[in-house]
Amino acid sequence: MDVIKICERIAKDNDITGLTIEETAACEYAMYWDKDNKVIGVNVEVLKLEALECKMPLRDYVIILFCHELGHHTDNELENIDRQINIREQFIANNIGDYLETSKEMKELKMMAERRAWEIGKEFVPSYLLIQYKKQTILSLELAEDIFSGEIEVECLRRSIKQTENK
Repeated sequence: MDVIKICERIAKDNDITGLTIEETAACEYAMYWDKDNKVIGVNVEVLKLEALECKMPLRDYVIILFCHELGHHTDNELENIDRQINIREQFIANNIGDYLETSKEMKELKMMAERRAWEIGKEFVPSYLLIQYKKQTILSLELAEDIFSGEIEVECLRRSIKQTENK
């Protein structure tokens, strides 16, 4: 099965332009949106593993994830959300303000981008996959919430250890 051709077909069928789809093994994600280069990266090996874990046919899983990534690509608010995230990253890098509060704001912005991509991506999903898309949306948003929260917890622990060592 040619995963890239499936993705290209979905993009073409939906008149999506200004997008490159490329296979990569350089990322731990099955698919990801690179906003700077307008690329959807596809890691076929990770896709296969995740499809098995989800007990979903690979073709269906590819379509669902690709439609989500198209949600990022076509989101006209993503640039503004990313700008807000970048501002907060600079605050953290320069120790401006309260780390925990700024991190929570960043997490909410990242979650907003993910929720928007899943919502926008729904318009590209074939009707026979809508129920599975909704299920995957719920699972993915729960996972994103856990990942983003975990990042904050790890950084808080790291900062706490560093402060202890400096005393």
